[in-house]
Formats: sequence, structure tokens, C-alpha cells
Amino acid sequence: MTSDGGNNDANVDWTALLKWSLAQQQGFDADAMPRRELTNDDMKFFYNAVAASNAGGKSDAVMILESVESTRDGGTDEEAAVALEDLIDRCEQTENAGNMLSAGGAEALTAMLRAGRGEIRKLAARALATVTQNHPEAQARAANAGAVEALLDVVRIDNDDGLRGASLWALSCLIRDCVGAAKAFEAAGGVEVCTQFISMPTLNDRIRAKALHLGRHAFVQSEENMSDAVEHGAIKSASECVRSEDVNVREAAATLLLLIAQCVDFTKNPKAVDQFRSAKAHVAKALSNMQFTTGPDAESNEPTRQALEQLIAMLTE
Repeated sequence: MTSDGGNNDANVDWTALLKWSLAQQQGFDADAMPRRELTNDDMKFFYNAVAASNAGGKSDAVMILESVESTRDGGTDEEAAVALEDLIDRCEQTENAGNMLSAGGAEALTAMLRAGRGEIRKLAARALATVTQNHPEAQARAANAGAVEALLDVVRIDNDDGLRGASLWALSCLIRDCVGAAKAFEAAGGVEVCTQFISMPTLNDRIRAKALHLGRHAFVQSEENMSDAVEHGAIKSASECVRSEDVNVREAAATLLLLIAQCVDFTKNPKAVDQFRSAKAHVAKALSNMQFTTGPDAESNEPTRQALEQLIAMLTE
């Protein structure tokens, strides 16, 4: 603001300001003086300067989004990565997420998923997860921008575990209780992709656990999704996961199996009956193994044990 109350925000070069902060943190100019650590006052100045853009009608998240797009077009990957990290932090607040999406954030992040390099794509997936989690308007905007299809393409094609994990998590946040995103997920073959990942024993445990978690949201959102999941062997694959050595995989698998048993229409999905009959032996063996755990291991296994006991009770009725 000027001393007479006028607005000079339009004259502020926000991209230059962002690059100044990046130079202090990353030391991009090899000929520059040795970089120094940013002090709290330095960062306070930077964030206050960005926040000052509110006087011109733009939120800090929107300004950072503009900086992200600017660095994507003419900057380095390091610059875009730091800007995306900042955007993720800001968009943990629902209001900032809404402002960013209103400024075309969903389209920008989806474009980065499709065209960016590895680290940028992973951060774009993380940003989509942050923006859409428990935010119905954000979910709808992202679905309309093609984010579901872009994330599924990453999961199918890319072999980087970090990128795949971020994309699976983003899909979970995006489709949860969102009819439009769920329909896009189904139409793009998402249920088949999810069940394939659950069935891969050689897959990284963290990725497999995220696929199981995604199944909890995806499979129960429609009868079509449930039928597809059963057809592709989701029950059989998840039952094998309950005997995994990884506690997170076991818990995610037990929770998914219980949810399917509670929600599936067995008359419309007769294969589910056969798959659960076969699953019963895996479930019983997993429960038996847990009887010998003590201390912290027993405590970490408790959610899995409770889910499996409920499942066994349902299967023996």
C-alpha cells in the first residue's frame, strides 16, 4: 500500500520475489556470494509480501500458484518444486484451497501431472491430495479438470514408487464421497488398476497399503464398482494381504475385506461368496498368528485383529 492508501500491488513482481527467496535457500547462482540461511525475519518478510496481495483481491495461494506456473514455463525444476511445496502448505487451509482452485489451480496441477518431470509430478499429486481432502468443491473441480484420469495414468505407467504412492493417495482423497470423481474413476478403469496393485506381492508395501486404502473408497461407491472389484479378484487378493509381514498392509487389507463383506450384494455378486469361502482360511491363519504377538506388536495388530474377528463372525453365520 502507498502512504496515501493507493494500491501498488500490481507493480510487485511476485515471481521475482519468489526467485529471490529460492536463491537464498538454494543458491542457484553459482557466481553469487556463498548463500546464507534464511532467518525468521527473512521468511516473515517474504510471506508478508505475498500476503499483501490480498489487498489487490488475490490470496497468497493464488499468487504462489501464479509463481508455480511461471517457473514451470520459464524456470528450473528446483524453483517449481519449492513453489509447489509452499502451495501445499498454504492449501492445508480450506479457504486458500478454494481460492487457488478458483484461479485455475486444478487445471494447472493436472497439466503438471501430465507434462512435468518426476519430482514436479509427485508434488502436483501431493498438492491435489491436500486440496481435495474433505473438500467437496475441490473434488468436483479437480474431477472436471481431468485429474482422476491423469493420476491413473501415472499409477499405470510410472515406475517411481514415490510418485505412484502420492498419486494413489491423491485418488483416495479425490474420489471419497464424490460421485463425479467416482464415475470418472470407474470409466477410466480405476477399479481394475486398484485391484491389480492389491494383487501384486512384489510391490512395495507402502504402495500396496495405499492401493488397499484406495479400494476402501472406490469399491463401495457404486454397485458397478463393487461388481468390478469382485470380478477382478479383489477379495482373494486382499485376503492374501492379511498375512503380509507389514502391519499397515495387514490392517488396510482386513479393513477392506470387512467393508466389502458388509456392503456387497451377494445375490448380485455370486463370485463374492466363493471368494470369501476361500478367504476364510487366510483370515483364520492371520488371526492364529496374532495370538503369539505381545507388547508393542500386539498393540499395533489390534485394529487388524478386531476387523478380522468381525469378518470371521460374519462368514460363519
